[in-house]
Amino acid sequence: MNNRKNRIAVMACLGAWLLGTAIAFSADQLASGTLDHLHFSDLKLGDTIVLETASETYELKIIDTHRVSAMANRIKTGSTSESLGFVRLLGATSGKQRGGLTLVEMGVIRDGMKLELGLGDLHSANRFQTEPITAIKINN
Repeated sequence: MNNRKNRIAVMACLGAWLLGTAIAFSADQLASGTLDHLHFSDLKLGDTIVLETASETYELKIIDTHRVSAMANRIKTGSTSESLGFVRLLGATSGKQRGGLTLVEMGVIRDGMKLELGLGDLHSANRFQTEPITAIKINN
């Protein structure tokens, strides 16, 4: 009987620890304003996505939620802003794989991965990849 009570007590402590950790992690995510991923389906017209990489910041102002397109600016660390103009957001990628193929998780931006964009259109010659993303923020 005593062994059963010990197991219940241990499980209750473990459950309380897991709940506390989840709440603390959520509060930390909300406090910093950064996301670990962003689905394109969550975007609204006029939202501005701010993506940070090791050496650049991208500002993407959503102008079409159906085609998921934006007007983009690239800001190099310690430098001025450069307009990339009209871009189509494609999705998260790790870059070129063996054999030269690029796999893209369509419809999402993920922290730690690159974002593939179509500069002006979707032709392969006009594709561009960011550096790996270190922070994702959204301003409504």
